Amino acid sequence: MTPALFRTVFREFAEPDTAPDDAINFYIGLGQNFLNGSDSSAGQRWDDASLDYGIGLFVAHHIAIGQRAVATAQAGGIPGDVRGPATAKAIDKVSTSYDTKAVTWENEAWWSQTTYGIRLIDMARMFGAGGVQLGVGGDGSEQGLWPIFAPYWPQ
Repeated sequence: MTPALFRTVFREFAEPDTAPDDAINFYIGLGQNFLNGSDSSAGQRWDDASLDYGIGLFVAHHIAIGQRAVATAQAGGIPGDVRGPATAKAIDKVSTSYDTKAVTWENEAWWSQTTYGIRLIDMARMFGAGGVQLGVGGDGSEQGLWPIFAPYWPQ
């Protein structure tokens, strides 16, 4: 995955102002480490094409979260403020609500904040093993950097 390939596949991030190459490169490196591991003993969980797409989803998720924080700061809000998806909206006598559980993964709050994160989790579940979590022992059920992938680790 390169910034050019990322911008080709995820055309919504084509503008360098909203998705700078430095940020894309940073998240590409991070995504490579988390999705396949930087240690050759971790093995390859994803084939090359799937890994590029998974890394692209990883990058898109983080860039979208970053864009949200920038927009919040520009509007005078607090960047990094944590909020779940809106489930109801009312204007005068008209109200709308959404079944967010229908399109999100249970217990995957961080990744359910964008469609990219949801698609990444979906792919990780299809592969049967997600990212590598370092620094925890036991059965992987401990909370850490990647608790969402813990149920899919090979035992």
